[in-house]
Amino acid sequence: MNTKEKRTRVFLQHQAMLHEYVRALVRHPTDADDVFQDIAVTILHKSPNMPDDPAVFPKWARGVARNMALHYWRKQKSDRLVPDTDMIEAYEQAYEEADAEQDVWQQRRSVLERCLSKLGAGHRKIMDLFYAQGMKSREVAALVQRKEAAIRMMLRRLRIAVATCVESEATP
Repeated sequence: MNTKEKRTRVFLQHQAMLHEYVRALVRHPTDADDVFQDIAVTILHKSPNMPDDPAVFPKWARGVARNMALHYWRKQKSDRLVPDTDMIEAYEQAYEEADAEQDVWQQRRSVLERCLSKLGAGHRKIMDLFYAQGMKSREVAALVQRKEAAIRMMLRRLRIAVATCVESEATP
């Protein structure tokens, strides 16, 4: 994967958060969308110093967004009310706390994915059909040509196996 693809992937992971942040700083929704588009172009195409570490990206990107939002506020002729630094710092603090929680969820998801990868392909398929695709146990049974009771028992055992794996990997 080249640098541009990595940059795009990291940006897309944090796009919703960054857009919400801009909307908090820029009062008018259409203006916020315009500022966000400018931020996206800057981050994806014009910023050579984008951090390589995805964990650092959210704070860095909010810094870029904050500077561009302040620039937007300064160039407004009809509305001279620029947000004060205390308000912007309060937003930043709230988003930093959310980043910390997101790290925990990403770690948990990573552990879950490792545990799921330990399952055989057939078991992963059944878990995917039932949980990710939302099929009922009778639909899964029909698809894989097994009895519904066997699928329910298999799902029960798989849940226990995955839960045990997650517990063992989550505890140091």
